[in-house]
Amino acid sequence: MNKYSLTFTLQDKKIIFNLSGKVDTMNIPDLQADFEVIRQKCLNGSVVFDCNELTYISSAGLRFFARP
Repeated sequence: MNKYSLTFTLQDKKIIFNLSGKVDTMNIPDLQADFEVIRQKCLNGSVVFDCNELTYISSAGLRFFARP
């Protein structure tokens, strides 16, 4: 069960991911899978995360952002 919402827009050669809700240990695998699917469709450009609507993020969620 996802507690987050992930949408994206393309703007000036950037993929802007809008993340809202809660990211925790239980749903981080789903977030990673969703991210990879979108990223593969949009190979060119840099990635920007907009987390203004994120209400909670666990340490597992922070590790998602820290990966290379």
